[in-house]
Amino acid sequence: MLLVTFDDMIRSYYNEVDLSMGHITTKNRNGELVEFPLISLSVAGFDLARETHGNYFAIIDNCTLLKARAKKIPGSVYLIE
Repeated sequence: MLLVTFDDMIRSYYNEVDLSMGHITTKNRNGELVEFPLISLSVAGFDLARETHGNYFAIIDNCTLLKARAKKIPGSVYLIE
């Protein structure tokens, strides 16, 4: 429900051209025109009650990897392992 609500609400910040193209075109910090995808939300996490993930640092590493996987999926995504 969170992702659906986010995706519906974020559309109001874009014009119809950007929405139809699926991205915005604007200048980056170097003044170059680049395309950026529409904003999406990526949520990732682990259910620590299900299995042992090791120490604090291992949990952080696993969450970082899962978040990277989530960011590769187009649009808003929710990944829990």
